[in-house]
Amino acid sequence: MAFSTYSFSGITNRGDKIRFNLNNNNASILLNAVSFIDKDTKQHLLYIPSLDMSSYGENPENANEMMRASLEYYFANLLCMDLDAISEELGKYGWSRTIPGSEFFISPIEINGRLQDFNAENNIIEHLALQAA
Repeated sequence: MAFSTYSFSGITNRGDKIRFNLNNNNASILLNAVSFIDKDTKQHLLYIPSLDMSSYGENPENANEMMRASLEYYFANLLCMDLDAISEELGKYGWSRTIPGSEFFISPIEINGRLQDFNAENNIIEHLALQAA
């Protein structure tokens, strides 16, 4: 699945959300992420806690490209499943359907209160929001 829109902003979300449209074989996502430079490797890292997914690169653009490719691959695989299988897969990361029978999921991870101890250079961590569809 290729996202037609994909962008990060410096404003974090209240909660991570994914909406699947299985009829059109696509998904729209709103996910919190953190970005930092690893103090040992000097690599730029992006991390999406609600999917336990990370990427890295020599610069932010490379890390972003790697994250996009990883997300597109992951969601392409999810879209090959029915809703029950998607629910089971995302449930491994703490996701659940907001309303039984709907195609909308929300993650319980609260990015500002539960994440710490990153190996960030100068302890600088940027909180971001990813929106893609």
